Amino acid sequence: MKIKALMLILFIGLSCLVISGCANHDEIADHDEIADHGEVVDHDEGKELLRTNAEQGDPVAQRQLGIIYASGQGVPLDHNEARKWIHLSAEQGDPVAQSYLGEFYARGIGVPQDYEKAIKWLRLSAEQGYAAAQFYMGHLYADGMGVSKDNDEAIKWFRLAAEQGDATAQRRLKMIQK
Repeated sequence: MKIKALMLILFIGLSCLVISGCANHDEIADHDEIADHGEVVDHDEGKELLRTNAEQGDPVAQRQLGIIYASGQGVPLDHNEARKWIHLSAEQGDPVAQSYLGEFYARGIGVPQDYEKAIKWLRLSAEQGYAAAQFYMGHLYADGMGVSKDNDEAIKWFRLAAEQGDATAQRRLKMIQK
């Protein structure tokens, strides 16, 4: 069981690296297996473990599976499947999934564009302290997207994200305060 847990953790970690651009996908895509601490890890088995955990209701696994489908890394790009898994995770209170789901609604990715739903999910995430959602809330208020343009509200959200080190929020905060 320890080996399977290690395989799942490694698969999720590699998925995060590839999705965030921290790893070169071409370097990983050519290998069906990688060695880690003397264990050979099969990516297909890792995906199956991730799917199993997601199907059993693990919100982190659901979010990760959704992100994998949203990025098309190792699976066919499928926005509907991405939204399904991310929505399940978001409903369980995962702030990262809530932020993703809010962005899906704001941009119309896999769903019709709906700023009301976007703001609902982004606000839930932002109120839990997730900097990316706080930045996005600031962006919506600064630009009047789905809400009335409100610089005070934008400053509030940009400041919260900036205080967590979000460099883009720091720049937007400086711009809006001029």
